[in-house]
Amino acid sequence: MARTKLCQLVDGNKVRVFRASSVMYDDNTVTHLGIGPVADANKKEPVYDTGELMRAGVLVRLCVSCNNGTNKPPITYRLFCDVENVNAALHHYNSSGKTLNGKTVLRASLDRRQVIK
Repeated sequence: MARTKLCQLVDGNKVRVFRASSVMYDDNTVTHLGIGPVADANKKEPVYDTGELMRAGVLVRLCVSCNNGTNKPPITYRLFCDVENVNAALHHYNSSGKTLNGKTVLRASLDRRQVIK
């Protein structure tokens, strides 16, 4: 199984395609992250580098810490998010009872190395 897959970020009428984790993004993440699997119509679009999209100010990275079981330190997932959906995504993951990859979410925040223009 591939570790990455093509995902898309729709910014107005512009579609940006990039590679991201194959298990983190599905049709449900479009509502709160603004990112989902690439649509068939957009598979021929150029593939952007995620660093380039973050420097351009259209993509940000969130850190979501999850419970990793008893006597284990929390595991932190880094998720990409549309810059327009940052507050909605943080609110979604910080609300009680959310899970990510089958693990209970403890907290979500912006990546400390992230700079928002």
